[in-house]
Amino acid sequence: MCKIAVDTCLDLCTITAVPRTLHPTDRYLRDLRAAEKNLEALEARRDKLDLRIAVLRKKIIHLGALTHMDKAKEVLADIGLSEMCETVMRWAGSPLTPVKTKQLLADFGYDIERHSNPLASIHTTLKRMMKAGKLKVVRLNDGSTGYARVPKGKIGELRVKEPRHQR
Repeated sequence: MCKIAVDTCLDLCTITAVPRTLHPTDRYLRDLRAAEKNLEALEARRDKLDLRIAVLRKKIIHLGALTHMDKAKEVLADIGLSEMCETVMRWAGSPLTPVKTKQLLADFGYDIERHSNPLASIHTTLKRMMKAGKLKVVRLNDGSTGYARVPKGKIGELRVKEPRHQR
């Protein structure tokens, strides 16, 4: 005999048949894995939306310049250096040096010169992002050091522990 379980999380819907003979821990593990899968899907969608937002911000800034309207301060008012570096790394899709990151920040309309030592601020930000696991250090073809985004792994593989009970 089975009972039907329906889980609706935002706009994702999962329908699973739940055998009544499952041990509670097995059900928790199944539910945990389903929740992690939904989270991964939503985070992937958020990454795509963040990238689209960044591209639109850049477009607004450039179109504003063509129409003699300074839109950079308006569009980038609430965005800090960390978020902009993350956006630039996502947009580039390949490893970047701090100098190239600075150039791309300027291309995106970010006022990097408001920092007293822009390159040092970028270096510090990239190193913090690396320590947080968002970036990794890579050696580029020309021998210089660059930073690349770390792809998001499956969180289920990192956190799920198997039950201790014997079956």
